[in-house]
Amino acid sequence: MKIGFKYKVQGYNPVTKKVLWEWEEENLVPDYARSSLLAAMFLSGTQYPSFYIGAYANDRAPEYDDVSADLPEYGEIESFSEGARQLWTPAAESGGTLESSATPAIFTATVDIPAVRGVFLSTISVFGSTSGVLFSAFQSASPKSLDAGEQLRIPCSFTMST
Repeated sequence: MKIGFKYKVQGYNPVTKKVLWEWEEENLVPDYARSSLLAAMFLSGTQYPSFYIGAYANDRAPEYDDVSADLPEYGEIESFSEGARQLWTPAAESGGTLESSATPAIFTATVDIPAVRGVFLSTISVFGSTSGVLFSAFQSASPKSLDAGEQLRIPCSFTMST
């Protein structure tokens, strides 16, 4: 069985209403996140009611042994007017997939951001937090930039498949 998140990350100009660039990437689900998921499903483990999307700038590939305490190495981008990681709000389950394409996480840059290299999913909404569970992360092969006022839009889906 395969489990994982897929992100469709877009740079977007809200003035011209044009997509500036786009990535579609599958992620890495760290070991601790997989264990947490199994414990919640089958062993009365902690259930997390909310998940939050964040973006990062450093040239740091996610690893299977990563946990939330490793997020400072990722270089989380906090220069967004929204002031926190954005809530992942998937629609109803369909065919083993939860998807948020109708409600993407949206971040508006308050300054020029020279490098957006990847995104992650955490159980904590606070920018810079090293608490909670790091459920997913990916790094793109080609970093992208945002100018002040431009947006980062991130729909995310979760799939369990055979």
